[in-house]
Amino acid sequence: MSSSAGFCTTTTLVSPPLDAISRVRFPVQATRSYGVGNIQAHLLAVSSWDGSCRLYDTNRNSLLATRKDHHPLLDVTFSDPSQAVCATLGGALVLVDFNQGGKEVNRVDKFHSLPASCVEKCLLDQDLVVSGGWDRTVRLWDTRTREESASCTAAKGKIFCMALDPSNGTRVIAGTSMREIMILDIRNLSTPVQVRDSPFSQPIRCMAIHPMGTGFVCGSQEGKAAWEPFEHSDKVRGKYTFKCHHKKSVDSDDQGVSAVNGVAFHPKHGTFATCGSDGVVSVWDGEARKRLWRMTADEVTSVGVSSVSFSPDGTRLAMGVSYSFDNGAKSPEPPRAVIVRPVSDAEMQAKKRGMSRLGVLVAFTVVAMATAAKGGGPPSSVAVCGYMALNFLSATCIIWINKLAYNNGFTWATTLTVLHFLATFIGLCLCIMAGQFTHKRLPIRSVLPLCVSFCGFVVFNNLSLQYNTVGTYQLMKVMTTPVIVAIQYLYYSTTLPFNQLLALVPICIGVALATATSVEVNLLGVTFGVAGILSTSLYQIWVKTKQEELKCSSQQLLLYQAPLSMIMLLSVVPAVDDIPTLIDFDWATYAGGLVVASCAMAFLVNLSIFLVIGKTSPVSYNVLGHAKLVVILSSGYLAFREPYTLPNLIGVSLAVFGIISYTHLKMNERKEPVVVEAFSGGRKVAE
Repeated sequence: MSSSAGFCTTTTLVSPPLDAISRVRFPVQATRSYGVGNIQAHLLAVSSWDGSCRLYDTNRNSLLATRKDHHPLLDVTFSDPSQAVCATLGGALVLVDFNQGGKEVNRVDKFHSLPASCVEKCLLDQDLVVSGGWDRTVRLWDTRTREESASCTAAKGKIFCMALDPSNGTRVIAGTSMREIMILDIRNLSTPVQVRDSPFSQPIRCMAIHPMGTGFVCGSQEGKAAWEPFEHSDKVRGKYTFKCHHKKSVDSDDQGVSAVNGVAFHPKHGTFATCGSDGVVSVWDGEARKRLWRMTADEVTSVGVSSVSFSPDGTRLAMGVSYSFDNGAKSPEPPRAVIVRPVSDAEMQAKKRGMSRLGVLVAFTVVAMATAAKGGGPPSSVAVCGYMALNFLSATCIIWINKLAYNNGFTWATTLTVLHFLATFIGLCLCIMAGQFTHKRLPIRSVLPLCVSFCGFVVFNNLSLQYNTVGTYQLMKVMTTPVIVAIQYLYYSTTLPFNQLLALVPICIGVALATATSVEVNLLGVTFGVAGILSTSLYQIWVKTKQEELKCSSQQLLLYQAPLSMIMLLSVVPAVDDIPTLIDFDWATYAGGLVVASCAMAFLVNLSIFLVIGKTSPVSYNVLGHAKLVVILSSGYLAFREPYTLPNLIGVSLAVFGIISYTHLKMNERKEPVVVEAFSGGRKVAE
């Protein structure tokens, strides 16, 4: 095979199957350890339409064992390092022991009444496998018995493909002939967790789940693949479909479409490979939506690649080169081969793109830290605009950095917040040492309400997102603005001018229309949502009032709030984050570097929040937050062609109109204390 990724020696394994290759499979590696035994990364199982199941040692290029069935094999998976389970065209599941030369040690004929099309190893129990068949069922089999353990009969069509989630070992997805995607929990197969429509017009042929369980990729016979997040909504960012096996004709402008036969994720870096009937294997960076490199089966012209698999240590890519009969039978029959290509970390991760962005962010951080930390002095228009710009840029950057860190393996959200405040405290101490501001002793009792409200803001909003739909969560977030206005009016005798209140109406309505979908209400979700709204509102109000009450600067107040909030959040980390996996996290990785960058950016975000609220008001900071959201939504529509509806466009337009109106009113605001007091009933007008 030739490769556009540079010269690379490939190995063609000896004694290939005598008919079409249905699957090549390395042992399954769980993202987290589930006690399934030692993984032998060099072993490769191959199933074929000739009825054979073969075990290869890819280190020595040797055929270790083979087993022949009287039915063609459609899939194979390792159940442990020495055994494999095969799915047959006759509907049987067969357990093969390679230590006994490929001997059949258990078999259930007619486990599916029609062909058994796919089989997946259960990572929680090495004796369990999940299978799907053309009889429209997904079944769980205990390989120690001859009976099924559970079944799901909710599918509308034949099960064509399946994939197991390596991040939790319980989630399975299945693609059907009726263009539906079923998301299942193997602990309760009687009812699907979710059923969603396929993004394709043709049936799905293959699918694979991201190593961290954030989403999955599926491929179709129309030459397209799609990335689908598990958090399914028409509004979810990142969902997209792309052409991956289309070949332009030399004689015309028409594009030849080749089916996507297989897809596999790299276990360490989250990039993925697709293979097609065009004989091409492509490796993709799903985050950047770009192809990293491709390989072409030059020596076997007109032969496709039917299956791909990465070794559990991520150092090998196996490819089953085999004609998939998309254009009927051919004479003579095209040759078949199993090819193994070594792959390196450098070519499997999108490090250059990420590190170049990281360099820009670090440079931005250094410059901003040198200027923002001097944030004392009068709130001039230029200074306020600078603080807002700093918050806008840093908050937008940290969103993307955190997303990259999560996709690369750092999934502990509360721990990340603790690290953010640790970095903020260290940054402020460095600023004091550099003479950027002076320390002022503040009574801890006065700062504690601010810290408690922040912890409530983090915990309750996370719980709100967990127990509410995305639409309900977004709608409740919008309510923060009117709640702040109400609390300021009722408890702090602070009111907004009437024209500014009117400007907030289209902002709130617009953001709600632009973000809120699939609104569902439940008591627990609403309770957490309301608690999150109150905590967020009080936190932002107290950031302003505590600076006035304690006669301190933003930096002086944040210097106390950061460590106290960090300690409070640290106490809840064991309850919300998986400590054993956190301890095992390798900091000397790309994800570790992203966490460091996120912490540096968090210093700017936290500091700019205090500066913006301190120099303006909590309401103005909320309007700034809505502006950030509008920019992110608009860039998604324009740059990434993310789906949108008419209410989305109306919402964005309303929000933009309200933001411009509010900004115009604030910039032209004239302070007239006597007149204002007369019309506000003696209440103070909010700045």
